[in-house]
Amino acid sequence: MTIIPQEVTMKKKIIFLLLLLTPLLATSVSAYTFLGGKHSKTNLRVVVKSGTKSKYEDFIYDAARDWSNTPTKINMSVYLGGGGDIYFGGDNYGNTDWNARCTNFREYIWYGDYTTSSIEMNYDLMDSRSNLYNTATINHELGHALGLDHVDDSYQIMYHTGNPARKVYTPQSDDIDGVNALYGK
Repeated sequence: MTIIPQEVTMKKKIIFLLLLLTPLLATSVSAYTFLGGKHSKTNLRVVVKSGTKSKYEDFIYDAARDWSNTPTKINMSVYLGGGGDIYFGGDNYGNTDWNARCTNFREYIWYGDYTTSSIEMNYDLMDSRSNLYNTATINHELGHALGLDHVDDSYQIMYHTGNPARKVYTPQSDDIDGVNALYGK
């Protein structure tokens, strides 16, 4: 009977564990999540509906530019009125638990691409926020219009809680990766 020193056995165990874990370390981890739909095209008309407070137009332009400037196929053009793919409006909804919300409408009730998205801003809450905060909120809602859901990483625009808990104001790497996964790169 051969006796193997304990230190040799331990070295073999460590090597085995390292070999086992190496593929896990090499794979990329993505935290983006999807709502389960997307628009059928990448050139999107963003429409500011009549009656929207004019102070929000700049925030909408800035956020649309932020998404258009990402390394994705997404290109957003903003229009005042008319037909489009993503519509912005707002009202005084009171002291709710949301600053803005996005509703995506599909070709069919339960499935299919989005035909339009509607983003409503809550002026009662957003009017007292900074310009940067409001642009971040609109960037976040545009992410929903693109098909992204909330994430748990506070350094992504799709973080489930607004600023200051969310640490960024524009789309970040994981947000961009999620859009590329939906729309192609």
